[in-house]
Amino acid sequence: MIATTFKRLLGRTVLALGLALSANAALADVMLSVNINTSSFGNGAVGFLDFQFNPATVGQPLATATMTDLSGFDPSKFGSPEGDVTALANGFQFANTTPLNALLYEATFGGVFSFNLTFAGDAIDAVSSRFSVQAYDANGNAAGNLADPLLLALDWSVSPAGAPAVTPGFVDSSAQATAVPEPSALMLAALGLGMLGLIRRLQS
Repeated sequence: MIATTFKRLLGRTVLALGLALSANAALADVMLSVNINTSSFGNGAVGFLDFQFNPATVGQPLATATMTDLSGFDPSKFGSPEGDVTALANGFQFANTTPLNALLYEATFGGVFSFNLTFAGDAIDAVSSRFSVQAYDANGNAAGNLADPLLLALDWSVSPAGAPAVTPGFVDSSAQATAVPEPSALMLAALGLGMLGLIRRLQS
């Protein structure tokens, strides 16, 4: 009797812990690894990459998109930020507090530009805020053979579960964005495997 009660109590404790970690994971920041391959824009050609993070409508809750671990960039080639964009020691943070939050980079095309992009904050709509990257040539036209300058659009939105999430609005073949697992997500996965093993033992 005592052993059965202990098994039930232990099972409920493990389940409660799993739900708590799930809730924390749902509210965690979302990090992506972004790569922009400009080899098709003309090797050595000079142009611009335009980074923006803007709210879809007025009155959206505070959210940020933070670029860190920049690779392939020359720090001296970034222009003056427009709107709510803050320079950091290892990148830039955009906030969706004004209609236009942008940062222009004077690029020499031909290589790969990469960075980590972390979304944080809240979202209330299908598309609350959008992070985008556009590529222009020196004359302000779409770079290379692009029909449109838009390379990447990532939407900070509400997932079906009700938590903020990133959904791709548009990804050109020259751009790539892949999820970087958060430590909390890895912990949750490890806990899930442990829970399965423990439940099997309790049932035996």
